[in-house]
This record gives sequence, structure tokens and C-alpha cells, in this order.
Amino acid sequence: MPTKSKEAPKEDVNKQLAEGIRDSASRIWLAGVGAFTAAQKQGTGVFESLVEEGERVQKQVKNAAEDAYTGVVTKASQAWDQLSPDQLGRPFEDSVARALRVLRIPTREDVEKLSHRVAELTKIIRTLLEETEASGGKRSPRAHAASKRA
Repeated sequence: MPTKSKEAPKEDVNKQLAEGIRDSASRIWLAGVGAFTAAQKQGTGVFESLVEEGERVQKQVKNAAEDAYTGVVTKASQAWDQLSPDQLGRPFEDSVARALRVLRIPTREDVEKLSHRVAELTKIIRTLLEETEASGGKRSPRAHAASKRA
């Protein structure tokens, strides 16, 4: 039993597409030749007026494109000028901060608070040690109160 190739339908579609393009190109060429011949028969005045009309339309399209381009550049420049460095960096900083919170990584503020608290506790311990040494190994009431605050 012969097997059908999957390539055959693609080749047919490609051939049909190529023929359609060739036919369209041929028709456009023929229309141009016909317009040129009609303009020649009616005289050079018609031909020149067609050329002038084409130039006018081309200038209009070019000017419209340049105006649109200038408008886009101006708006983009104004928008860029209105952005501050803080606005540009803020979304990045916020997303990093959220990620650090999710991962339970302490922030700079957390570390500073902890450092401050460690310094306070170190000071209290030194005070307690000094008072203990001064009293001969017995804790004074003041040292006892300081240890309860911690």
C-alpha cells in the first residue's frame, strides 16, 4: 500500500502561493504600462501632472511621518526627564526587600537594632562583673535589679 507523503500538500500550497504572487506582480506591471500608455496618448501634460501629484503625496507622507516621529521623541524625552533616580531604583529595591523578608534575611535596620542591644547587654554584664568583684563575690541589690531589667 503506497504511503502518502506529508510534503505533497505543502508543495501544492507553495506552488499556489508563488503563482498568486506572480499573477499579482504581473497585473501591477500591466496596470503601470497601461497608465503610462494612456498618459502618452493624452500628451505629456497628463504625465507631468501625475508625476507632480505623486511628488505631492510623497511629501505629505514624509512630513506626516516626520511629525509623528518628532512627537514620539518629544513625549518620550519628557517622560524620561520627569523620572527621578529614586523612581527608577525604587521598584528594584522594593522587590529585593520583599525577597529578603520571604527568605527571613535580616535587614540593615534589624542588624543595627541587634548591635545596639548587644552593646547594652555588654555594658550591663560589665557593670555586674565589676560590682560582683568589688563586693567579694556577692551581688549587690543594684546588680540584682540590673540583671532583672535584661
